Amino acid sequence: MEIVEEVVRFLLEKEITISFAESLTGGMLSSFITKFPGVSKIFKGSVVSYSDFAKEKVLFVPKDILEKFSAVSEETAYFMAKNVQKLFETDISISLTGYAGPDFPDGKKGLVYATIFCFENGYDFCYHLSGNRNEIRKNATLMVLNDLNKILRRLDYD
Repeated sequence: MEIVEEVVRFLLEKEITISFAESLTGGMLSSFITKFPGVSKIFKGSVVSYSDFAKEKVLFVPKDILEKFSAVSEETAYFMAKNVQKLFETDISISLTGYAGPDFPDGKKGLVYATIFCFENGYDFCYHLSGNRNEIRKNATLMVLNDLNKILRRLDYD
């Protein structure tokens, strides 16, 4: 899990704040980064919006988006990330929503949507993961941190 430490160090060095909106990961992303001392300087908070109710009432995902596209969709991930960034007033936000299992007969198990808002720019990701429930959750967490790391390395901070 070197990627977690690399991202945390970068955010601390550049004093970039971050927040999360987690669904399928159930707080795992928050748990991973809070293992490091000093992270309170950049990590402002997280919302575990496991239910549609929480997505709508806490993160203000429009009800029509949830009804039209479902809780597990690119559109929902977008609103989760955008609104958690506003809620915590952070530079960066990450959302994760998906199907971790154990079983989804229509082949959706392992389907994960993530959005990263980096300042004003939004980046959407779709992952198709395999494994058991906890492997999918862990891999989704690590994949989105890897994608964040790639975005951060491309930005100019001078």
